[in-house]
Amino acid sequence: MHCIHFRVLFLEGRPMRRFRELQSKHEKLIKAEQSHALTIEIVQNFYNEIIQSSKNISSPGDRDQLRAYLRYWANYIYEKTQTYPKGELLPPPSRIGREVTILIFTVLVYATAAVLVPVLQYDLSKVGICHYTGSEKNPYEYIEVASSAVDQHQSHPNDIIGVSSPSECPDVKPITPPTETLISPPKPTDTDVPAITAIASATETPTPLIRLTNTPIVTPGSIEDLLNEMQGLQTELRNMHQELDQAKRDLAEAEIRSETEKKELNKLLVEGGLLQESIAEKEDEIILLQKKITSLGNILLDQERKRSLFGFYIGLGAAAILVINQRNVIQKIIYKIVGKKSIRIVRLVPVVHAGEYASIEIKAQPDTICTPTIFYRSTLKKLESKQADENGILSWTWKVSSNIKPGVYKIRVHYLPDNRYKEYDFEVKPRESSL
Repeated sequence: MHCIHFRVLFLEGRPMRRFRELQSKHEKLIKAEQSHALTIEIVQNFYNEIIQSSKNISSPGDRDQLRAYLRYWANYIYEKTQTYPKGELLPPPSRIGREVTILIFTVLVYATAAVLVPVLQYDLSKVGICHYTGSEKNPYEYIEVASSAVDQHQSHPNDIIGVSSPSECPDVKPITPPTETLISPPKPTDTDVPAITAIASATETPTPLIRLTNTPIVTPGSIEDLLNEMQGLQTELRNMHQELDQAKRDLAEAEIRSETEKKELNKLLVEGGLLQESIAEKEDEIILLQKKITSLGNILLDQERKRSLFGFYIGLGAAAILVINQRNVIQKIIYKIVGKKSIRIVRLVPVVHAGEYASIEIKAQPDTICTPTIFYRSTLKKLESKQADENGILSWTWKVSSNIKPGVYKIRVHYLPDNRYKEYDFEVKPRESSL
């Protein structure tokens, strides 16, 4: 039994050790990846090693862990080579067939042991017997005989079979078996009753005391029981074969469905890899477009600044040309805005005597045309029209007639192109007499 259990543990221990080796390698590669000491060749070899080792690993939990390892390192290979590796776990060994093989092996070992062990015990084991000698001093003698000789001592009514030491043998003389006693038949009566024969009454011989030890005693009945048990095991084995055949058929159908699902899964994996490549390409295109948009935005801003400066310079030049060509028009506009403030008096002789000269000096906008007019009581005197130079200074001098009566008179300065005027007062006094 211990050998069988060791054999089962040994068969189940090899896949477990292999899985732990793969798990340890996976952890070492992760540490190497973190320290940037990992190469793509090492990862690809480990990826293929996982696939080849999966055929000897049947535990569902361990196989799920191996699939997780494949996905992790497949992504690593894709990042380094831009190619998604194609690979999946190999089919595991048939667990039903393996269990049935172990069960058959166990049944055969049990059946063989059930047959051989009693035979060996029958031939080799010793049985202790207190043998009756008939002596008054030593009525019993302790002996050990083979199991095959026990039947001979069972015919001795006073022997004690199955003891383990001489101390268990009694020192007193055993009781001898009673003899048979004959009973006389009764006398016949007067009635016609048939005679009753004598009935021999004998007392049964007492069964000797049998003390059993842990050593089994093999009898033909025990071997027959083992044969019946072996037939039952054979029947169970046939039933298990039938269940195994049905399981194989179910497994074949499941493998057909699994093959279809694997093809669909491979197709999805390929499509997923292509989709990842397309997504990566689109992300690169988006990054390029963002850079182009940023560059075009900078160009547009630069062009807009240049256009603004160019428009400003064009407007400034046009304004300069307009000022040069339409100076009078601009002046009129300025004059309309400024009004009477466009000229101002600089110098005027406020008092003058009749027969003497009077003068006036004004400040006007450049190119302004001014015409002074003196208003007397009975007449008026219009002076010459003059145009202001770039300094805007204009002056006039005229002689006051000796016939002008004393009084305060006005001088009106009319200026173009504003077509406005400004008036100033001056006083005329009588003519001074000559000495």
